[in-house]
Amino acid sequence: QPVLDVLRADAPADPDPRLAQVTLGHLLSMQAGLERTSGPNYGRWVSSPNWVRYALSRPFVAEPGGAMLYSTG
Repeated sequence: QPVLDVLRADAPADPDPRLAQVTLGHLLSMQAGLERTSGPNYGRWVSSPNWVRYALSRPFVAEPGGAMLYSTG
């Protein structure tokens, strides 16, 4: 199921068009293609007021459904 169908209220105001291709399965398998919220990005993620919106607003570094990118978020 497309993530925007479920998390539309937490989507960024002007999402990358590829976000419409991301499914809940991609998020759960860490294959969304979004920049990781781990490592150097962890502090910004946990201090953001909306963790879901922050994670969904990360830039794409790979295509949805591609390689697994470990992400705490």
